[in-house]
Formats: sequence, C-alpha cells, structure tokens
Amino acid sequence: MAQQLQLWHSPAPALAFMYAPVVSTVSAALSGTPLTLVHRAARPHTARGARGDWFVFIGPELVDKVPWARLRAQGVHTVWYSTEPFDGCSSVASDEVWSYTWRTVERCRGSLQMYRYVPPGALRVAGAEVAAAAGGDTPVVLFGFPHFKSGRGACYAFLERSLGARRLSATFSVWNNSALLLWWEEVGRRATHLTLHKHCRLDGHSSTQPLESFRLSILLSLGATVISEHSYPRDEQEYAGLVTFGTLQEIPRLLNEPKAPRSAVDIARRFRRRFSPTAILERAGVYDSLRRTRAAAQPPPEPLLPAHGAAAQGSVRPLRAEPRDAPPRRDAPPAASRYALLVHGRMGSLHAGPSMSLAQHSEAHPQASPPPLSRVRSSLAA
Repeated sequence: MAQQLQLWHSPAPALAFMYAPVVSTVSAALSGTPLTLVHRAARPHTARGARGDWFVFIGPELVDKVPWARLRAQGVHTVWYSTEPFDGCSSVASDEVWSYTWRTVERCRGSLQMYRYVPPGALRVAGAEVAAAAGGDTPVVLFGFPHFKSGRGACYAFLERSLGARRLSATFSVWNNSALLLWWEEVGRRATHLTLHKHCRLDGHSSTQPLESFRLSILLSLGATVISEHSYPRDEQEYAGLVTFGTLQEIPRLLNEPKAPRSAVDIARRFRRRFSPTAILERAGVYDSLRRTRAAAQPPPEPLLPAHGAAAQGSVRPLRAEPRDAPPRRDAPPAASRYALLVHGRMGSLHAGPSMSLAQHSEAHPQASPPPLSRVRSSLAA
C-alpha cells in the first residue's frame, strides 16, 4: 500500500478557508512524489492509518478529539500544525509540532517533540491580477478582524485617528474564494495592506509577536505592498525585502512618506521563489523524515550477498549515506526528484541546517511555481 500523508482539520467552512494556505503548501510540495495525499475536513475521531503513514492535524479546534495514541500505536507519524500565537510549548500528544512562526520553534527547541518552521508558502490565485502600484495616498486596508480586545482593537483605533477613517478600513467578511476575488478586484489590488498583531500593544513593544504569515501568503503571492508592526526577529528576517516593518507609532509615517513604487510583479516573483512549497518542506527536513518513516515501514530487503565465490562477494558495494549535516551537493536534482530518489533508497540524507533562511535556501534551490489556488481554496487567517 502506498504511503499516505493525511491532512485533517475542522469541517467548519470558515476554518477550511483560513487553513487552505497550509493545505496548498503541503499539497504542492508533495505533488510528483510517490506519496498519496489525503485531505479531509472532518471530525478527527475516526482517523486511522497504516505503519509509515503521516497524519497532520491543522489548528486548535477539535485537536482534543484526535486519537493521537491510537494513531501512534498503528505506526503513524503524527503532527499538529499550530495556527495560533501561544506562550509556552504544546501539550498536544503528537510526535511533531509544525508552526508558522520561529517564535514557537525557538522557544520549544529541546523539548520532547520535534518542532519545525513550516510557514504557508506561495500560491497562484486563479482569476486574480497582481496588485497595482501603491502610491503615498492609496487606501490602507487591514485584511482581518480589527476589533480584537486582545490589543488589535486599540491599535486599529490609534491608526484610524492618525490616518482618518476614510483612508483606513478593514476587510473581515471574505470567507470563500469567490468573495476573495471580488474584494481583491474592487479594493485589494489598489490598496496598501496593513498587518497588526492579534496582541498588538500601544507602547509599540511588539518584537516578541509572531508575524501573520497566513495573511501574507495570499497578499504577497499577489504582489501586494504590505506594512507590518515589528515582529519576532527571525520572522522578520524571513520576510526581509518583502514586507516593510515599523513600530505602531512609525506606521503612519511609513504610509505617508514618498517612496519609489515597488513592482508588484517583482514582489510576487521574489515571494514565489523564496517561499516555494518544496523549499519550505526541504529546509524543514520533512522530506528526509518522510524517507526514514517509509524505509522503517518496509520489510527487510533480501540479502545482497551472491550465492558463492569470493570474487562475486567483492563486487557487492554497500550503499553509503551522506552525513546528516553535509551540505546539499551542487549537482543534486530538483527537490521533487530528490525526494523520489530518497524514498526508493538510492540517495543519502537531505538536511538543511536551522541557520539557513528561506532567502538563502531559495538562492541555492530555485523552485517551480506552485499549483493554482483554486485547487484547494485558500486565503488568510486572522
């Protein structure tokens, strides 16, 4: 039976729309590999698998209904994808935790679970044109709910007083692909986009907050001009040159000061190259782990020793794996081909060290464009 990677999440339509950037990223990264991808928006209590399968559950809703112990007893490798900012480390009984922010990964390094940085990647939005050039007096749009009492509401009110209610607005009623395309054509294409943290602080001390990469996945894929509060430093590093960062008090000045228009086509191209789905999973070490679980699930191979003869025995050459920390070979094939080689046991380990940013990784491994967004319905998360 083919090895499966199962992607599950709550069946709530709004959440399915919010989580679609992750579904799209994983689907694109695994296309062309021998794995069978199974995507289910359903209550997870019925989840089952076979030895060597992977099970990934997205988000906090219904995570307590996942039969983690049963899946692990069946030999399934389990992953929880965390979609919300939280302090501390996960109490979910999965083998791994994937996160959209380095804050979680670095805070929980050394815990019993494996933590990986797997942000939502570049998308192709069928039927949408790239953004128009954003000038100094273009409308400013917060793509998300502005009135969270956790802090974003107060920060939004501050900016509304600074910029004026006629210039600043928020969009938080887009919950399907058709509504997204309509909003983008009527408003989004010609706006400068603002992102505020859910736990925004009026004092401007926001550098411990994770960056809203779900929202950025769709905006940057369309070449939008985005201004954000300062975020967790390593998150900012990943989006350097794609997003303009400042304190809450600096944002009005950043929006009003004259600046050379940025090419939407260039922003989309750079984001697509840096955040290609295969680059994300390869740098996170997911391909290598999939190979190992696949190999562990296979029956032991037949002995390679010949029937008789010392000369014949001398002709048998053992396979030699590359050291785990070895840098990728310059003559290595593209990521999807490398994975195909890995799962058939003809190539050594792939590993990208944690010090390499996605920008550095994309320079070393240019990637093809992701599949159309219409294949899996995608958008933003609050």
